[in-house]
Order: sequence, then C-alpha cells, then structure tokens
Amino acid sequence: MNRAIELRVLGEGRILSTHRLTGNQITLGNTSLAEVPLQFPTVSRFHAEIVVVENQVEVRDLGSRNGTYLGANKLEPHRSTAWPSAASLRIGPYELR
Repeated sequence: MNRAIELRVLGEGRILSTHRLTGNQITLGNTSLAEVPLQFPTVSRFHAEIVVVENQVEVRDLGSRNGTYLGANKLEPHRSTAWPSAASLRIGPYELR
C-alpha cells in the first residue's frame, strides 16, 4: 500500500478515536487483539476487517452476530465489498469514516 488511510470512529455525534492505517489489512472488533478495538456488547470479538487491494479499500464482515453496514446495506458475511470514500461503515453503535 502506497498511502496511509485515516479511519475515524464516531459515536454519539463525536469523534471517539482516529487510527492511521499503514498496513494492508486490519481487524475491527470487541477485543484488545483487534487493531481497531470497538468496545460494545453488540460488536463481535473479530467483527470486520479492512483490506487494501491495489489502492482500493475493501471491507469484509467476519461472520459477526449483528452485521456490518456500508451505508444502508448490510454486508454479506465473509465477502469483500469495495468501500467508497463517501460511504460510512456502521458496526454496532459506531460509525466509521
């Protein structure tokens, strides 16, 4: 990956954290083992992952209990979906941009 991506985690209308992603793959979930920890009961331990493939950002639900939403669309588990920069990702009560 040639460029770093900044990921903002929002909750309750404010930015809760910012993560600078420099690798090709990161996990999001309700565990300290996730690169982006999202502490909330409706978030699975390993909920989703973000993958960068040829400078395109993709997101994949890892079989979570409560789903991952890209805009208004629920992602199919274990299937990569392109993440347009204008779209928000929702996991539990969190919005990610």
